Amino acid sequence: MPDICRGRCMLDLMDRLFVVVVSALAFGLVAPTVAGQDATPRVNPAAQSCIAPSSSFATPPSSFGTPFAAEAIAAEPESDDEAPLPPRTPHPGVPASGAVLEQIRAAEETLAACFAADDYLAFTSLFTPRVLRDEFGVTSPGETPAHSVRYVLLREEIVTVSEAQTHTDGRVSADVVFGFAGERMRARDVFVETGGRLLLDEVIELPLAAAPAATQGPVDEVTLQNLAVLGFAPGDVPGIVSVATLGATIGMQPGSAVALVLGQFDYEVCGTGHRCFVPAPVRATWSVAPANGARIDPATGLLTIDPATPSGSVFTVRAAVEGGRHVVETEVHVSTPEANPLVGYWQEEAQLSCGSGTEVTPALPITELVFASDGTFAVTWTPFESYVDYWGTYTVDVARGTLELVVSGGNDIPPDVDGHGRFALDATGRLILSELWLGTTPRMGSDPAHCGHRFVR
Repeated sequence: MPDICRGRCMLDLMDRLFVVVVSALAFGLVAPTVAGQDATPRVNPAAQSCIAPSSSFATPPSSFGTPFAAEAIAAEPESDDEAPLPPRTPHPGVPASGAVLEQIRAAEETLAACFAADDYLAFTSLFTPRVLRDEFGVTSPGETPAHSVRYVLLREEIVTVSEAQTHTDGRVSADVVFGFAGERMRARDVFVETGGRLLLDEVIELPLAAAPAATQGPVDEVTLQNLAVLGFAPGDVPGIVSVATLGATIGMQPGSAVALVLGQFDYEVCGTGHRCFVPAPVRATWSVAPANGARIDPATGLLTIDPATPSGSVFTVRAAVEGGRHVVETEVHVSTPEANPLVGYWQEEAQLSCGSGTEVTPALPITELVFASDGTFAVTWTPFESYVDYWGTYTVDVARGTLELVVSGGNDIPPDVDGHGRFALDATGRLILSELWLGTTPRMGSDPAHCGHRFVR
């Protein structure tokens, strides 16, 4: 995830009801809990109250703050459009009491509640001048941010608050795991007490937590039956990730490699509307068939596709859990962009009217048109958790530029789907579907059907 959130994040918080950021597939996220003292459970920010300081801002006593903070700030170069602060490391501290931990937890819940309530003035009133200057580029709450704001500052829900500490400069801090836009992040939040309230004085981003080590004990039967396989980039530390809703297969290209991990799908860990994969600490022995064209490390699950493996090849990966007590299988489909340029996620930009081909702005654009490498597709206007409007199989002829969609099931299948037509990619890589219509849903109102679509990745 990028360190910055373009200036629109906080501007949108002032102008719109909610901040929307699209999560990329298979981002590595922090684990749902952090080991340490008295980790607090996840709370729902909607159930909390956004109670900001009564005054527009209360300046903390001069004795608070990082030693030499004034000199450090003066020495910093002026912020540009995108870079509030360089990476920082946590300050040394000593364990704090449970009362301090509870005080920090309450402050974190208030931050999340004010952010979720889209109350920009209240949200920024919970920061010290240091944060307002360094992170927002402003001098007082409510001002329009002068530059982009880091993702690590924004929170929609608090997952855990732990490892409370006190510091020699009078500040207190805690290790916080929080959610924003369906992702999990972790930081050391440092607070200053002012007028009986804690104001956020510094945010130090922490590394993503590693997946738990493989357990040596037996896996319970429920976990065993729910195990699935997901791939991570080689070298990445497997963690909780927000994933797509389509398919149980893995797509790869010749010459690529992926680290396969066992885990379970969850619809609560990453927040409402998101489907998450949670790695499970289980022991397994990995194998792949056929052996020609692919190889796998039986201990680590690192799968490599040979560069000469042709597009269209299919492999079966098996994970024998706990010596064969249970076997988890998944298919790996190999394809190349040349053989199938449709594979991936597409979002509708425009529709093409019948006859003239004039572009029409869709009343309700398709948010997800997904082509998987195993020959399946899915169409969803408004994604939510595992919901898909309808799905099926597709056949693409690259040489002729034809596409055939066959609907096999769905939750809301439009009656006017015409799955036979043509496809093309324009000079900018946009997908043009012509003589083909993905359907009209009741949610579009009385809008007429058209004869094509334009999508962008």
